[in-house]
Amino acid sequence: MVVTLERIYSKEEIINTDFSNLVSIVREPNMCSGGIETIRVIIRESNLRHDASILEIGSNTGFSSLEFASTLPHAKVTGIDINKQSVAFSKAKAEEHGIKNVEFIQSDARTLPFEDHSFDLVFCSNVTSFINDRDSAISEYLRVLKPNGVLAAAPIYYREIPPFHIKKSVEEAIHSNIDVWDKSFWEETFEDHGLKPYFTEDFKYLESTREEIEQYISMVMSQEHLSTVDPDIKKAMENRLRYFYELFDKNLTYCGFSIMLYKFKPINPEPILHKSCRV
Repeated sequence: MVVTLERIYSKEEIINTDFSNLVSIVREPNMCSGGIETIRVIIRESNLRHDASILEIGSNTGFSSLEFASTLPHAKVTGIDINKQSVAFSKAKAEEHGIKNVEFIQSDARTLPFEDHSFDLVFCSNVTSFINDRDSAISEYLRVLKPNGVLAAAPIYYREIPPFHIKKSVEEAIHSNIDVWDKSFWEETFEDHGLKPYFTEDFKYLESTREEIEQYISMVMSQEHLSTVDPDIKKAMENRLRYFYELFDKNLTYCGFSIMLYKFKPINPEPILHKSCRV
């Protein structure tokens, strides 16, 4: 698979670019928190039919959509992303691996190009954090979700208050303001839309070693489409990735994420009186 760069970037552009744009240029995997295991948990706990229709909001370079499609070969998977380069790369990656049950579309999460009640599962990972009008976006997620469908999210939130300089640097890196949200913020945000959680699993992040970061950078930069990039510009890409990875890794030591699965509020909302526990 060789998807050439959309254009030649200058060293100055690379030095000053934000993380999202750099991801689309170097085709960094940009997986959801927890990676493949998160997708496995969502598939298992959603009890998806083998021919389910699945939508990923913010599919980026295609990691999660391709994982859904390859794990459920009879499902119909759609990934939408606002970045044209990321969409093009995702399409090429699917073609390279012969995955025919997935399509990628350039679209805004706040105006989804789908009919009402189109999907059994809508997966929004952590992308809602980067949308200013979250209520409009979530309303769109739910508009295209089938009545008995599942909304799956894996939001990142703060377990501890981070140092101000780290938070400020992250905001500059992603070109977006971030508040020090905790888990309850996301619970309330989704439940305000008439949703009820039926599965939640919580995680905290572990700090990476310098060696792990360097190995990951080497993996990203060894991709074929970067082989002909001018050495000085390629070095700038590598340095910019290193800056982002080290910054995000430090920030995430104050964070956690949760796999949250929601349905519309059940018809039997009554609490259990006689509780039990596993033995």
